[in-house]
Amino acid sequence: MAHYQISTNNKRHLVDVKIDNKEGRPIQIVGFDPLKYNTEYFNRLCLEKGIQTYQFGCPLTPKKLNLVIFDVEKGYSDKPKTFTIKSIKTEPIEFRELDVDYLTSKFIEFAQDFAEKAGYLTAGTYSDKDNLFKINYVNRILDERGNKSPTPARIHKTEKYIEVSREWLVNLSIPIRLQMLFHEYSHLFLNKNPSDESEADINGVNLFLALGYPFVESVYAYTKVFGDNPKTKGRLNNIINALEKRRHTR
Repeated sequence: MAHYQISTNNKRHLVDVKIDNKEGRPIQIVGFDPLKYNTEYFNRLCLEKGIQTYQFGCPLTPKKLNLVIFDVEKGYSDKPKTFTIKSIKTEPIEFRELDVDYLTSKFIEFAQDFAEKAGYLTAGTYSDKDNLFKINYVNRILDERGNKSPTPARIHKTEKYIEVSREWLVNLSIPIRLQMLFHEYSHLFLNKNPSDESEADINGVNLFLALGYPFVESVYAYTKVFGDNPKTKGRLNNIINALEKRRHTR
């Protein structure tokens, strides 16, 4: 395992990690806050063989960002013999004013704060300082029969609060938590059709990218949440197509 610490000082940063994965082994790259439990700013599995550069856009950072890189099959205790760190570089990301309405800007502030803290918050009800939004953070989401629901989050259409599963969120990185929250927010506040999952996917992705997260992080987030569920394969393909179209028109 290779271990580094970067002074990010709660500022927006781009982190470039260049590694030589000689055999195409499963290499995990994780950036986290060493002072807070379950607070990962990125966590990516890298399988590409040879010399590759991985970029991590971090609109949110802690004061000190710890970085660990390890071979998944060898574990934390092994010295990095199966790969070589070629370089680690950081640079500040210029802040861009978001082209969103007042309500959305306030939700982004609330969602970012909650996403950073969700790994160590207990179950309970959380609101923003202006009481515009509410998150009901439950240990697990139950269906109408009282059984555990597979969904990580959902929004209440009449009372307009978001219900989130702590069991799900505690093990997810901050960007994935944010992408989930933006999706739920989009249902009632951005969608033309509140029930349209695909429309909420795209609206949520647009918010996510506007903050400065890279395209690959959005795909990674939805892949993590959808898993191998065949029912969501079409939605994932639509997201990837929309992202590719956006990338080529920028």
